Amino acid sequence: MSSRDPGSRDSRTSFGSTPAEYALNLFIEQNEDGIYSRVMDSPVGTAAAVFRSPVSTTEIEAFARAASNPYRPDSRQYEVARTSARGIGERLFDATCAGAVGAVFHRCMDIAWQASTRLRIRLLLSETPEVLRQPWEILFNHMRNEYMTLSPHA
Repeated sequence: MSSRDPGSRDSRTSFGSTPAEYALNLFIEQNEDGIYSRVMDSPVGTAAAVFRSPVSTTEIEAFARAASNPYRPDSRQYEVARTSARGIGERLFDATCAGAVGAVFHRCMDIAWQASTRLRIRLLLSETPEVLRQPWEILFNHMRNEYMTLSPHA
């Protein structure tokens, strides 16, 4: 079987025919044509889409200030920071998983779920400042209502 076949065996395979986890490598890169998100490797193949930064530098700085201030979980500041994180995370997820990249991502998530295993997502970032300054740790998949870093599925 090929390495892109969901039933194929590789280093992440258990004793059965179902992998212990699937892997998706997602690269955010800039080239002479612009910034792209690319699925470089996944159980269902590759894909690419234009990446348009959904968050301004000013918005990132404001979020960083709000998130780094100490506050009680029952305070207004907590709710503002939580709402801001989710909104920015949703927009960043939508920009990252636009078009064909999103289709591949969701197919991979479905395959992993059907196999009762996880999808390991490796995010590879180019050295471009516009890419590096994005708050990747708060990617929020609104279709599954979960932060990617906290997902039990990924």
